[in-house]
Amino acid sequence: MKRTHIVTLLAALGTVLAVAIGCHAKPDDPAGQAEELSDPVRRENAIANLQRVYTQRLAAAEGDRSVETVQDDEGRDVPGPMGVANASVEALAQTYIDHPEDSQNGQRILNLLLEMQDPRSLPAFVQALDWRAEVSEQHAITAAQAIERIEIPEGEKAGIITALSEALDRVQGSRGVDNRMRIHFIRSLGHLEDRAATPILTKVAMRIHEDQNFLINRMAAEELGRLRDPAAIEPMTKGLFLFAHNRPDMRMNDIAAQSLVQIGRPALEPLTALLRGENEVATRIATNFIAANRQRFPDAPEVEPSSVVVGEACFALGQLGFRESIGPMIEQITPLTELSPGDVGEEQRTQISNALSCVTSLVQINRADADTPRLRQALIDTYTHIPEEWPPEAPYSSRAQVLAAMQHTYDVGLLDFLHQISADREALFDFRVVAYIAEVMLGNRAEVARARQVIEGEPEGSQVRQRLEEFLPAIATATECDEDLQCYIGKLGDSDPMVVRKAAYMVARYGRGNEQALTALIEHIDHANVPVRGDVLYAIDWVATEGSQAAVDEIQRVREAEEGRSSWNQIKELAMAVKARLSARGS
Repeated sequence: MKRTHIVTLLAALGTVLAVAIGCHAKPDDPAGQAEELSDPVRRENAIANLQRVYTQRLAAAEGDRSVETVQDDEGRDVPGPMGVANASVEALAQTYIDHPEDSQNGQRILNLLLEMQDPRSLPAFVQALDWRAEVSEQHAITAAQAIERIEIPEGEKAGIITALSEALDRVQGSRGVDNRMRIHFIRSLGHLEDRAATPILTKVAMRIHEDQNFLINRMAAEELGRLRDPAAIEPMTKGLFLFAHNRPDMRMNDIAAQSLVQIGRPALEPLTALLRGENEVATRIATNFIAANRQRFPDAPEVEPSSVVVGEACFALGQLGFRESIGPMIEQITPLTELSPGDVGEEQRTQISNALSCVTSLVQINRADADTPRLRQALIDTYTHIPEEWPPEAPYSSRAQVLAAMQHTYDVGLLDFLHQISADREALFDFRVVAYIAEVMLGNRAEVARARQVIEGEPEGSQVRQRLEEFLPAIATATECDEDLQCYIGKLGDSDPMVVRKAAYMVARYGRGNEQALTALIEHIDHANVPVRGDVLYAIDWVATEGSQAAVDEIQRVREAEEGRSSWNQIKELAMAVKARLSARGS
């Protein structure tokens, strides 16, 4: 071939090559990269470019996904994260839907759409929920994660719930990926806060099968609570007694009670009927639970099914917090006071169990002043009718429980009774200390002066004196502030946790219904000291007679910030119950 022909041919090839190269979109052009998604050869590179550009532009917008334009390094306006999404999100979603065979790129697309959090990507996520075993389980998990993050339009919720429900219903295995799918599908259904999800969540919560870890049941029950659907009352009442098929010590009673509290007043009558013994299903499950527990733990104490039922009913009613529960709960205490002290027979054992369950739950009721005298008497009667060394497996704990409950009543009418116990040098150490703590936490200047005398009456260096002296900062706080609410509000910011705890009790005592007192307490829900958090939550529950959206919001904020940490887990049950009660009062 002649040299001139070769040159001509090379020139022609160069022109073709240049044209071909010119057909490629610029790497930083989101619209051009979106067009290349339809090409199976260029798809992976286009997704990578879109991912890179979106990440860079989101960083430039300081994480604000709604920003339309940002400036590049040379000061030019370029599409921001919203601009990138506008140019590509629908093409990404359609590419995923049109090419189910391209599983790897499909996952990359879903990952990018997850980052974008754009409602226009929902058709792709719905498609991804139609998962295939051993192929696209992770696609479905990513879709569920996205649904949790995206603000779903109301009109889209029904279809998404259907897709999630069908996806969850198909999970029947016990592989790790099966449980991950269950977890994310359940969370997404709860996140939607739409009662159309109640049937599928109920089905999962009630499903007792060896291929489903009981933690999944608990998670479904917790999400049911978020929906606040009265249709869940019956299954959640049953849930108070359910247990894992091979682990009777693994239950959902705490979660079921929490869900019933979130449902609110509609749960009051069914729980009262449960307390009256009118729920045969509950009694049957309680009987099975006792048998399974005895089989697994042969040394477990004898328990009557009725005691299990009463215990769970009183606990749930106490968490619910409605004043109408006081009478039915006190009726469970009265039989104990009619029994003769002395030998602890089967009848007295049952009555002690019932009375303890109800009296310790009574203190959480949002009572009126007129209810205080009968609550006080119920506490005193229960304490005096329980043998000192009861129960045999944990001597003295029952009476100590009652004394600790007295502390959370904020009832100064109990101070004389508490002082009588704390000052009795013949009484057991356990009882004296718990009574003393309650006396110190509830008392003003004159009332804690008696508590100081108790300390001074103990020998120097004795175990009792050393323990009581730990509460001297609380006594000093009461001596300084006496009955001054503003003084106690100021002490909530003290660096000594003991002072803050004392202040929380006194703000509750003198600030019930006071908005300033409530606001001051809310500021300390996230206190670094866990006992302080508990005392603050109890105080808020007492002070906020009409509920408090501010407290509800702060509890939720702390939950979201700390869920999974020890600081949250230690107060979770109390915090969620207080949150639900405050919501119910404010509605």
